[in-house]
Amino acid sequence: MPLKKGEKEHFFQDVADEWFRWKKSLDEESKGIAPSTAKQYETLIRLYIHDSRLGRMPIRSITRVDVRDFFSDLKQLQRDGLVKDDFGKVVGRQQVPKLGLSNRRAIYGIVSMIFKYSMVEKEYIFANPAYGLEPPPKPKVKKDAEVLEKKKYVAKNLALYLKGRPDELRWIFAMATGCRQSEVLGLTWDCFSYTLEAQTDTPRVIIKQQLQPDFVGKQKKTWVIDDRTKSENSHRIIPLDKRLVELIREHKKQQNEWKKSEKWDPMPGKGMNNLVFTLPNGHPITHQRDNKRWRQLLQEFNLPYIPLHSLRHFAASMMIANGANINAVSSILGHGSVSITRAVYIHDDLRPMVAPMKGLLDTLFRDRDRGFIEEWDENGPLPKDQKPES
Repeated sequence: MPLKKGEKEHFFQDVADEWFRWKKSLDEESKGIAPSTAKQYETLIRLYIHDSRLGRMPIRSITRVDVRDFFSDLKQLQRDGLVKDDFGKVVGRQQVPKLGLSNRRAIYGIVSMIFKYSMVEKEYIFANPAYGLEPPPKPKVKKDAEVLEKKKYVAKNLALYLKGRPDELRWIFAMATGCRQSEVLGLTWDCFSYTLEAQTDTPRVIIKQQLQPDFVGKQKKTWVIDDRTKSENSHRIIPLDKRLVELIREHKKQQNEWKKSEKWDPMPGKGMNNLVFTLPNGHPITHQRDNKRWRQLLQEFNLPYIPLHSLRHFAASMMIANGANINAVSSILGHGSVSITRAVYIHDDLRPMVAPMKGLLDTLFRDRDRGFIEEWDENGPLPKDQKPES
């Protein structure tokens, strides 16, 4: 399609950036994107669309074959990490992370939306070259009874395995509150209310931010506290059980000792010197380090592997199993529509959440306080009076 006189050529990677800025400017009711989704889209555009063969092409000249080849290259990237030049010749290995099915599906959606934006909103093109192309298949998720049994077993005994360990509060807190990993790692001490001093009101934590990576170009530069949650409903208040409060107090004392050391040197940035969960030198505990420590714990105690995110699922399941109202559980997990203003200023709003939180903590701490650990063999958890064969 020839350009009109005085019309500017639009390259696909530039249109991708333009679409992303436009999409971010919309609110969620106008089909905008949540902050966490925006972060994912921004990363995928930067790593896989910028500087790709498709990204360097004028959008008017892109054909269905070009789009199909782009997705084919993504599939190959997942398999062998090879990089090809504009003529299909292998020129090296890819330095960016290998793609899984979930991210390939996300890129497919991004590319489709960019073409639709170019056609409907901007009229750069008059046909969508991605139309009719099959998206990558959905990842296969194993949801059999054995997997569910493993999750229940690990979570049930976690409080005892963690007793006295450096990671105790972080993972107990995640399982007791159902918070997402980024929310836990991004907690600062000002998120807590009536926790360390006051004894007369309901202790609570305000979930209002996340720990997120910050990029410059394609390189991860540092970590920042993003003052946005995954969605509007994720900005919430959660009541805290007194046993969890006691663990928080002990953790605060430990961190105060770290701060006296010459090694204490927190990263620059808003709130980074006030993080709840840090290394002894004041640096944040990143998602990668958190996941690595989790795998090490499971291996140390010969536990079946479950993802760290399963603690959130366990929290929801146990609260409901203990008779919690589904609306209260939704509010705790950030899935409900309870207003943050009402939660802060009207104390009655916290009352429906206190009972499910207490029931969950009763379950977590029961065997921890008794010092009992179920054994696990290849067939699952053993009865209390049965020992594994040596």
